[in-house]
Amino acid sequence: MGIRLVYGRAGTGKSEFCLNEIKQKLVNNLAQKIYIIVPEQFSYATEKRLLETLQKDAVINAEVLSFKRLAHRVSKEIGGSKKTNLSKTGKAMLIKHITNQNKSDLNFLGKTNEIDLIIRTITELKKHNIEPEKLSEQLENIDNKYLKLKIEDINKIYSLYENTIKDNYIDEDDVLTILSKQICKSKIFNNTLIYI
Repeated sequence: MGIRLVYGRAGTGKSEFCLNEIKQKLVNNLAQKIYIIVPEQFSYATEKRLLETLQKDAVINAEVLSFKRLAHRVSKEIGGSKKTNLSKTGKAMLIKHITNQNKSDLNFLGKTNEIDLIIRTITELKKHNIEPEKLSEQLENIDNKYLKLKIEDINKIYSLYENTIKDNYIDEDDVLTILSKQICKSKIFNNTLIYI
């Protein structure tokens, strides 16, 4: 197993280089399966460019995946969770319910309708792998009283949110974290080439 980096400025032909290399490998049967992993918003455009490069209507041995699609594929292969994915709307409804139920325990956030702010904050915390316990530990290091009260609110809401979803739901922001734990059990990538 090896890794190779192809880098350069935007517009210098990195994607074209990779697609042409994939074409050569497919023409010469040098790879059993090829995965091209791209951000969600580029999956359709990359599929289209791949087909244009290969000059075919369909490809069997090469597949374009986003990280979320990859996570679902791996989870399905290894017998993934029976939990339901929680959408953005479901998340907003749940956080609204949590803040309404706990208004008396919250300093600021339960008294305003800042649901979007709370969702964005929890999403950022998850992206940086900051769990409620880590956030609690850092509260002692904050001197600014106003900031400390706000972070206490976020931490309470975040903890209640995590406890509420843990048995029945998967937050869409947790999909990649789950993938990182499951991917070593997957056999999808045996004898494959992966382009990211």
